[in-house]
Amino acid sequence: MPIGLTVELTREKRLPGDAFIMVSGERPEELASAVGGLRSSGYHKIVVDVSLSPPPLGLLESLERLRRASGLLSVPLVFSAANVAEEVQADSHGVHALLALLALEAGASLYYVVEDSYKSYRSTAEAAEAVSYASAAKALLSARIPFTRLFVVKQPRKPPKPVHPEGERVSVGYIPPAMDNAGYAHIQVDHERGVIMLTFYPRGGEPVTFEGRKPTSLLRALTSRFPVSCEHAGYIGYELAKAEIALLLGKTYIQDSPVIVPVWGEPDEGGC
Repeated sequence: MPIGLTVELTREKRLPGDAFIMVSGERPEELASAVGGLRSSGYHKIVVDVSLSPPPLGLLESLERLRRASGLLSVPLVFSAANVAEEVQADSHGVHALLALLALEAGASLYYVVEDSYKSYRSTAEAAEAVSYASAAKALLSARIPFTRLFVVKQPRKPPKPVHPEGERVSVGYIPPAMDNAGYAHIQVDHERGVIMLTFYPRGGEPVTFEGRKPTSLLRALTSRFPVSCEHAGYIGYELAKAEIALLLGKTYIQDSPVIVPVWGEPDEGGC
């Protein structure tokens, strides 16, 4: 799709006849008049943006304007989800899931989104999935459909109950760690390069940094070169798994700190 040209309603512009034109404004009646004027001048590639406002600063009013515009205009309408997704401080995948459904119900044809802030990391991919989800939901006349990847942290069904094996069952509380004489590890996440960095500082030797995306492979590389204890290897594997989650979600990773902290409870500060 070629780049659109915004047409201000207060002045006339001379544009090529094959130009792709975006008309933006708030009043559907004025937008209809502008579209009619453009068509009478020979322009036919027209879309309309009805200036969506973020909540609580006018989202409901702008949705109503969009619905009125869909009844007045026979051109594609733009749903500017970027205005909402960037301003609302909540996980963007959930925001897009709801906005995509609202966009279809309001009569929009185009869903506009950007990744202007790091808070909206991967927002474009989330929006594409949300639009697919909303389109399927509309076709099935149901807001509940089984195929969506927008459950990034939660899932639609309750986890299954575990199978309890026979034999001895041992309840384990916090056990303080034992120091490993082989050395110690420092783990970081490089989001720009998309890798996990595992640096091992051997006792009496030079540090070695292993880089990659696979936690188990990083651990295998470490244990094949340095004689770390079983307990230390287990701890490093646990931290590498957390680093992988942080890398996938675009979150800050800090060793020995939780990656996901739910709002309904505080993390266990007693150690791992």
